[in-house]
Amino acid sequence: MKKKLVILLMCVSVSIGMLGCSGGDTKSKENKKESAEEQAPSSPAEQDTTDDNVKQSETGPAEQPKEEMPAGDYKDTGDGTMYIACADETSEDGKVPVIYTKEGAAVIMIEVNTKGFDGSKQSYIYVDGLLAAQEQLSDSSYSVDLGDDAIAVGTHKVEVMQYADDEPTGDVVTYKSASYEVKAE
Repeated sequence: MKKKLVILLMCVSVSIGMLGCSGGDTKSKENKKESAEEQAPSSPAEQDTTDDNVKQSETGPAEQPKEEMPAGDYKDTGDGTMYIACADETSEDGKVPVIYTKEGAAVIMIEVNTKGFDGSKQSYIYVDGLLAAQEQLSDSSYSVDLGDDAIAVGTHKVEVMQYADDEPTGDVVTYKSASYEVKAE
């Protein structure tokens, strides 16, 4: 029963993520934006009360310190695969999914999908070189909310890294990357 509930919650999470990236009609997008603004915490203290069990991250808030990815010339290494998904497009087979956004958009969601990763290691998800999330990924789907510079018009890079000692100071054992493009509607 518990397994079925977990699967159901994962399906709902992916569905919501895909809906957040879809290019629906203008009225529903405006309603979503208003709803998101109403639900946004008004103080840093309120922001700290998030549920740790929700697999979601946001790169946008100015209050969060942004940790940079360790410098290096990284190449695809390690077991497993990773791709990003948004709306009807994915980065599978080297494709670059396109996200359409309006000026003033606050947050856009993408899904980071992994298969065959070492689930015993901490995975670090970077967007444009800035830490977006840390998660235990194996055969996983993880929602990442993009904000600020990560939704500016242009091409952006998502990188997932695992380290030998689970710390960014250690040797890289897994490195996977994919790109997405943001275009104005």
